[in-house]
Formats: sequence, C-alpha cells, structure tokens
Amino acid sequence: MVIGGDYNLVRNQREKSHGMVDHCWANAFNHWINSWGLTELKNPSRSYTWFNNQDNPIMAALDRVLVNTPFDHLYPLASVKSVSRAGSDHAPLIINFGTNNTPKHSPFRFEKWWLLQPDFPELIRKIWETPCCLDNPMDVWQFKVRLLRKKLRG
Repeated sequence: MVIGGDYNLVRNQREKSHGMVDHCWANAFNHWINSWGLTELKNPSRSYTWFNNQDNPIMAALDRVLVNTPFDHLYPLASVKSVSRAGSDHAPLIINFGTNNTPKHSPFRFEKWWLLQPDFPELIRKIWETPCCLDNPMDVWQFKVRLLRKKLRG
C-alpha cells in the first residue's frame, strides 16, 4: 500500500520553517501513522514541500509518501524525490520503486597495477596491431583505445 499526498499536517517542529507547531495535531498524525504500521519514504532532496508565497514565507513538509511494511519488503530500494513546483505552492513528489536494475555506467579508469602484469605489453601490442578499416588517424586512435578499454574491462 502506498498513500501519498498533501496531508496539511507536520509530524514535528523540524518540518516547519518557523518551528511553531500544534503538538496535539502532530501527535495525532504520528499516532495514526504508527497505528496503521506505515513508514514514510523520506524526500532527501527537499526539506519543505510547501510554502505560502508571502513576503515572509512559511515553509513546511506537508506532502509525503507513506507505505506499509509489505510494500517496504517488496520494494526495499523505493525512494521519493521532488521536482520543481512549476506554478504551485506544493512540490510534486515522484516515487522511484527501485526496480530498474540497469547498472549505472561507470567511467573507464586506468589501473596502474595493469602495468605490472607480465602480459600487459603483449596485450597492448596486439590491440595496436589490430587491423582497422578507418582512414582518419583520430578515428583509428579512438577505435584502438575503445578496443583496449573493452579488453581491460574483461
């Protein structure tokens, strides 16, 4: 179960910019969350999701996403982020279920220990002697460097 939206309630003083909170309502809201066994997917990108558009603005964390334990077990990598308010006084929240298993591309890094491997000079020689159908010297260079990276990554 996922319950998300504008609750118009804060859970503690840190969720309001001026810190003035009706503790009776905050405690009741926390009690409701706990009684249903919900946990909040915290938004690490923004402390406050609402502000009142005044000269001396009041900001608060009113928008939130709450999940139950079965959801948390099914989607342990789920997270929330906020995006631009775009004309609203609320920041929209986007849920990432963490199910995209596409690995992030890591940049190639040359390892100094490769130079200590006895077969490394031979590997370099083989790659540089690999025939290439490209004519432009820069294209040939890039082809061979890419081939070297591919071989070194395994």
